[in-house]
Amino acid sequence: MCNATNYKTKSIGGMCILLQMWTWERCPTLAPKRTPSQVENTPLGHRWLRRGNQHIGNDDVRVFRRKLDIMKRHEFVWEPYPSTVISLLPPVCFVGSLAWYAVVPLICFQVIEWHQPDRVLRQFGMQQPIPESPSQPLNIHGITLKGKHDENWGQLFAPMIDQWNNRHAFRVDAYP
Repeated sequence: MCNATNYKTKSIGGMCILLQMWTWERCPTLAPKRTPSQVENTPLGHRWLRRGNQHIGNDDVRVFRRKLDIMKRHEFVWEPYPSTVISLLPPVCFVGSLAWYAVVPLICFQVIEWHQPDRVLRQFGMQQPIPESPSQPLNIHGITLKGKHDENWGQLFAPMIDQWNNRHAFRVDAYP
């Protein structure tokens, strides 16, 4: 997914449905025409999974770049989620809240992405200072399982696993 910013990239992959639902919440001009209401005790993204709001099957990055390029400032929702939205979420949505403010690696099998909430503090209702340059340590995008059946991934990723396990120590100092 990170390669989508490379102008030569023509399509993207990965967990695009999560990115897509976030985009529909923040960029209404990119969302389906009908914005469904939130259902109590379900994750916010669930509302987009109803009939009539099918996943957009277009992975042509150029189409999305064009749409983003012509967006105006007022067409992006800069505000944090309101308390009315938060109050309707089920408790399971808050289980990992310790990690919300931690600058840590997110590890899913052989894929590692850096979680950088310090770059989007406004989304959490916090003051947003000018963020540092994005962090992507150890060239983790160059790591792949392809052809490496004998690798000990636990050992290879040990520093990142340790950082995740100590995520409470990597929380961002955020102020409302």
